[in-house]
Amino acid sequence: MENKSRARTEYDSDMPTGYGPAGDIKINYSVVATIVRLAALEVDGVVGVGTGGLVDEIAGIFTKRETTSGILVDETDQGHYHVTARLILAYGVDLVKTASEAQYRIRSQITRMTGKQVSRVDVMIEGVRTGAKDSRSPEGNLTSIPNPGNPDLPA
Repeated sequence: MENKSRARTEYDSDMPTGYGPAGDIKINYSVVATIVRLAALEVDGVVGVGTGGLVDEIAGIFTKRETTSGILVDETDQGHYHVTARLILAYGVDLVKTASEAQYRIRSQITRMTGKQVSRVDVMIEGVRTGAKDSRSPEGNLTSIPNPGNPDLPA
């Protein structure tokens, strides 16, 4: 059996995700994307979600709404989520270990909060940088990375 998935946008909200005593309960895909973003930013070493380009940086400064840039949420024929997240990681971290932790955290938070299974969480590492975490993150700034190897270079 072929496992097809249909890409969803933040405006698709026609998927029933549960049944309450008064009717269907639906979760908008932009809500799932927000869960992905917040879960990824909880991981030590993840400093941003998105492509990391100048446009994303400027858009993040001037908008108050949660951005879903860099996150794609699909649904498989079986009704499971398939997520792709583009992450910016801190310079000096173990990239594979950090991305794996982000995959685990994203999967667990989506399942816990929506009650739906997640078939895949694909992580694309879009960049590495030093400095502050995503300004929309509740975790604040990263500390500077020390440079013990060369005293002439700044820490």
